[in-house]
Amino acid sequence: MKKIWFSILLTLVSLSSSMAQNISIDLTYGVNGYANGATNGTFLNVSTMLPGNKVLVAGNPGSNTSYYVEKYLDTGLRDTTFGTNGLVLVNINTNSKDNANSMRVQSDGKIIIAGTSDSDASLFGTYWDVFVSRLMPDGSVDTTFGTNGHVKTNLGTNDDEVWEVAVTSTGEIFVLAATQNAAVVNKLLKYDNTGVLDNSFGTNGVFDLAVPTDSRFYELIINDQDELFLSGTILNTATNEYDATVMKLDLQGTFITSYGNNGVVTITDTLENYTTRDMIFTTDGGLLITGAAGNNSIDTQLALYKITANGLLDTTFNTTGGVAFFNHGSSNYGVTFAYSVVELPDGSFIAQADIIGNNNYDLLLLNVGVDGALVNGFGNSGRYILPRSTHQDYNRQVLLQDDGKVIVVGMATDATTRRTMLVRFKDAFTLSNPVNYNIAPSVFPNPFQDQVKVEGKVEIGQLILYNALGQPVSSILNSNVINTSKLPSGIYFLTIIDVQGSKMVRQLIKE
Repeated sequence: MKKIWFSILLTLVSLSSSMAQNISIDLTYGVNGYANGATNGTFLNVSTMLPGNKVLVAGNPGSNTSYYVEKYLDTGLRDTTFGTNGLVLVNINTNSKDNANSMRVQSDGKIIIAGTSDSDASLFGTYWDVFVSRLMPDGSVDTTFGTNGHVKTNLGTNDDEVWEVAVTSTGEIFVLAATQNAAVVNKLLKYDNTGVLDNSFGTNGVFDLAVPTDSRFYELIINDQDELFLSGTILNTATNEYDATVMKLDLQGTFITSYGNNGVVTITDTLENYTTRDMIFTTDGGLLITGAAGNNSIDTQLALYKITANGLLDTTFNTTGGVAFFNHGSSNYGVTFAYSVVELPDGSFIAQADIIGNNNYDLLLLNVGVDGALVNGFGNSGRYILPRSTHQDYNRQVLLQDDGKVIVVGMATDATTRRTMLVRFKDAFTLSNPVNYNIAPSVFPNPFQDQVKVEGKVEIGQLILYNALGQPVSSILNSNVINTSKLPSGIYFLTIIDVQGSKMVRQLIKE
């Protein structure tokens, strides 16, 4: 076990239920609640939460030729043990212009970065190829991966785009990409854990998605059974509008036909889906997708789509049957453009969006319940707006800490600067344990490997295991044993729900 990753020791976490609160900025974080990036001119694209409530961010440092990765401590200060004072600048080739678009952290702490790089460095940003890099936990390049830590793949004669990277339980790497030829062609690339394209996948490791011309797929996640889920938009020729779409594939790119309609879920609703921006696994084994939808570009709303484990719209979510639309609820703003969503331990969700008003970009957070309706106890009737007249805040991702605090990551600009921005909130939800068991249940082994068992004077209704990012990774009903054999090493939180619905949580570590 990589002990440098795990600063949190075994404790009993006093979590029973998460209850919406009057959210506010945590002034103990960074400077008055904000942490700012090391360099001016950056374009942030992706972030992730690490054990110990540390945060990794990555993107493009503006005019520089390299991509950047920064690491922040749970105080909001940069981690000086990572790179140079918390900052790493990486160049794929000499003088190439590189953009980091997606990131995943392996179970051993190594960092996978996927993005685009100049086809020809002498042309400087004219055409783009796909790249994948691997960094060590300290930010240094892992030279055992690809060629000197990188692999570069050309998908066509014009620009290539990269949207997502995901890693299987055995270390295989999938990249969701597209190329701009006569039309947009969506592609999946598959590499082994050393950075070599898998020639048994598609054509020489590149697989064209079987979707109509000019469809756009943006999200890719992989479950603990190593099944691939992709979401995006497909043009509905009957309405001439784009519909949100989900596909479920196996590791060879074949549709899993037991899901949805032969492996595909198509969502046709009252508004046109402009784009999908985030997709997460939910506690009940389904999916939640967020994006932007509307009747025209000035009526854009935050869209949420809830899909069951077997690929149907979840009719228990919102009165519209699995689809929910939300705006900012304020006369001061127009467009609402969603970017990310996270599930809380009580099964409700925090969704994050940019809202535009008075020529300013501000942050909107929504707390949406398991029924698809806004949670009134959060902010102002389920909505929280953070206005800043001094800055344009381009917010990109909401991250969940293990202590109930929430971090939003994005970019902040003023008249002279554009930097990575992190802002932390307290009281987004509270962690408490109103249930007083005479004898607390025993959870063992801890550390664990292939399974976790719960014993004590508790009649188990459900066990749900969350990773350090707050994402549910495994669950089981009416059993006191949960299988963990396919999970990577790391910190986990086991939510124990009894038959009366009371909850408590134990923090665990997998070796």
